[in-house]
Amino acid sequence: MRLKTRLATLVLAVVGFAGTPAVAHAQATVYASIPTGCLGGEVWVLDATSRKTIARIPIEPLPAFVVASPDGSRVYVRTNTFVGDCGAAFDTVEVIDTSSQSVIASIPVGAGWTGPLAVSPDGSRLYAGNNHATAPGGNSISVIDTATNKVIDTVTGTPVPQTIGASPTGTFVYVANFNLDHVQRLNTRRLTLGAKIPVGDQPRGMTFAADTGIAYVVNWMSSDVSVIDPDSGPVATIGVGTNPAGADVSPDGRMLFVSNFNGRSVTSIDTASNSVVGTVNLGGNSTSDVAFAPAGEGREAWATADLGLIVLDTRNPQPAVIARVKNSMPASGIVIVPPPAARRIGQLQGAVDALRAAGKLNPGQAKALRRKLDQALTQLNKSKTQAAIKRLRAFAKLARKLITKGNLDVADGDPLVTLAAAIARQLA
Repeated sequence: MRLKTRLATLVLAVVGFAGTPAVAHAQATVYASIPTGCLGGEVWVLDATSRKTIARIPIEPLPAFVVASPDGSRVYVRTNTFVGDCGAAFDTVEVIDTSSQSVIASIPVGAGWTGPLAVSPDGSRLYAGNNHATAPGGNSISVIDTATNKVIDTVTGTPVPQTIGASPTGTFVYVANFNLDHVQRLNTRRLTLGAKIPVGDQPRGMTFAADTGIAYVVNWMSSDVSVIDPDSGPVATIGVGTNPAGADVSPDGRMLFVSNFNGRSVTSIDTASNSVVGTVNLGGNSTSDVAFAPAGEGREAWATADLGLIVLDTRNPQPAVIARVKNSMPASGIVIVPPPAARRIGQLQGAVDALRAAGKLNPGQAKALRRKLDQALTQLNKSKTQAAIKRLRAFAKLARKLITKGNLDVADGDPLVTLAAAIARQLA
């Protein structure tokens, strides 16, 4: 699943939208949880462009899942202590402020071995799955108000919620019950559970396509992915590598990557056909999670590994290993935080200017696109978020119109539309 940012020195790398003159990365940040023992660990913070470590944040107890708020201002880390291995169990969610790169709150939650997390699309709620089968506080979901960093409700009757995910609309949280091989939709307003949706054997991870709301559930024992349409239910089952554990959808929604823990590989799936189009071997490394770089930040994905992190080139259906970030301990969870929205709008402005300079947009077309971006930035600087979102959507609509009319190549226009949509979601 995918977000992160520690700014010590601003590093700008020259890259390009597909088929366009080069524009600058706005700098995304990688957050990876590194357990170093049952009593603790740390979260690595890395510059996604240079792949250099910016900071290491101590986390106690054992850090596992990591997720980020939609605006990138917070990273949430699920921790736990294993009963019997380290004495009495205690479980928390640690809250990291990405501007100071420090833990600002610790939220007690129910019992979980490696409890999953999910954030609502508007960032107002955090859901913590408490997946311990027998300990007090297990078999439940803790609902957290992110404004106060306090648990405001607990949903029971969720046997071993091994993975959870918030739908892109925010109306449901999908809860996968590990031992019962089904998913239930939790109504986020009423906090009631819906009908059981069958999936594969031992669902372990989950992610969503932002544009369609389709859920992808990876199943550990059956080594496959269950595809669930939000309206019609299960639509496909896709075989992948041995014991898949995590998954993420590309920013443009066209590719699904699945990390295969004991398969020691990452499988790439075409979401249009629900078919496997590539598999990359990670050189003997087990992998529990994978995350795509945000829109506008290069065609890459990061996978956790036994001894650190592995970076994949995603420009082709068959991914390829292009870098390794080594550590003496395995990485557990990963999330990539996009740059601030204002900086990403600047990316779009630069891309439009580059297209005009290259003769791929005429002056009138470029001016019309720039006007909408300039208006979006002006509204954002006035803290008028909804007005900024409206202008970004107008920009995307105009870009799609230019593509449809043949005034702008798909290879040049699609990345503009994808990035504008991503910024709008970030602000929503």
